[in-house]
Amino acid sequence: MIIFKVLSPLNSLLAVYAQRILTAALELKRNDIARKYATVSVQAYKRYLPEGHPELTIRLHLAAVCRSFEDLLEEDF
Repeated sequence: MIIFKVLSPLNSLLAVYAQRILTAALELKRNDIARKYATVSVQAYKRYLPEGHPELTIRLHLAAVCRSFEDLLEEDF
């Protein structure tokens, strides 16, 4: 995607859009898209939120869950 080549991973606007895409993918049960966008916003959240912040904890947990879909998708085939 062109947006990831233009904007820095620390860009807060990119983090917001990536989080919206991730949330929509999870609601639509599109695990392949969720896996792709799981870690896009994590860098920005880790930079701007202090360690131990509840929002950061939620984002890290969500990214880990979405990345685990990779194992599930590979086992299906």
